[in-house]
Amino acid sequence: RRSAAAHASCAAAPPGSTQPCSSAAARLLTARRTARSVATACTRDGAVVVATDAAPRLPDAYELADPESILDKLEKQPKDKETPKFWDAVNSAKWKERLDAVTRLKELADAPRLASGDYGDVARALKKIVTKDANIACVGEACAAAGALAKGLRKEWTREAKVLLPGMLDKLKDKNSSVVQKNQDALLEFSKHCFSLADVADDILAALAHKMPKVPQQTLLWIATAAREMKTNTTATHAQRALLPGVLKCIDAANPDVRAAAIDAIAGLALAGGGYKSVARAVDELDDAKKAKIEEMCAT
Repeated sequence: RRSAAAHASCAAAPPGSTQPCSSAAARLLTARRTARSVATACTRDGAVVVATDAAPRLPDAYELADPESILDKLEKQPKDKETPKFWDAVNSAKWKERLDAVTRLKELADAPRLASGDYGDVARALKKIVTKDANIACVGEACAAAGALAKGLRKEWTREAKVLLPGMLDKLKDKNSSVVQKNQDALLEFSKHCFSLADVADDILAALAHKMPKVPQQTLLWIATAAREMKTNTTATHAQRALLPGVLKCIDAANPDVRAAAIDAIAGLALAGGGYKSVARAVDELDDAKKAKIEEMCAT
């Protein structure tokens, strides 16, 4: 959010220049120079070959942005003097005030990068709403706010994400599809940015053993989606070792939705690990039809 003149001044600075420039602008300039650069290599006769089809990875918005502080804004009185402060509203007996509070938090958190700080009280307030609030709108917005904080804070939100996780997994049993979807979206932000599935295996395995079929079913769907987002084979291998025993138990569940989701989760973990072969030994005792289904999903 810099003026055009400031941007031009920064962009015009030569590499290595000490000319003042904001950290975000400097990161953006570096990214653009990287994108413009091309890979070169020398052949045996010394000729230079330019790799014009090189496609360097550009940093995402988080890497380019300056951290934005929001904790101080939660302490301030809203412009509308009749609106209570965040901490009064989020603990209010009136559902509309609680809803307004978590919506405001979600909107503040909707920034490319958030400044680190002590978010413990925020996480505890969200946990209280997710696990105890009877109003589905408040629960859904609390999940959405948790996801926005995960996206903006990333590893800085890991501890708080782990505090919220058991209650959010249990809340997957909710009958309201909007609440479940917002919950799923937040869980995916958690697994993308805050922790690996293996890191929270105990909470996941507990959810897979939940007595209400919708909880294991939805947890398995999260595993399947999160697995496909994994970036390294090491992460996938750890997840397979930690979760496959519990997932395999679900494949014989009485509920058909749970069984189908278990197949999907196994296929997702397999794809994350490089393909069907990475889980072949673990699924060896399944019947041929189930193994064929998993292998088919891995091939598509």
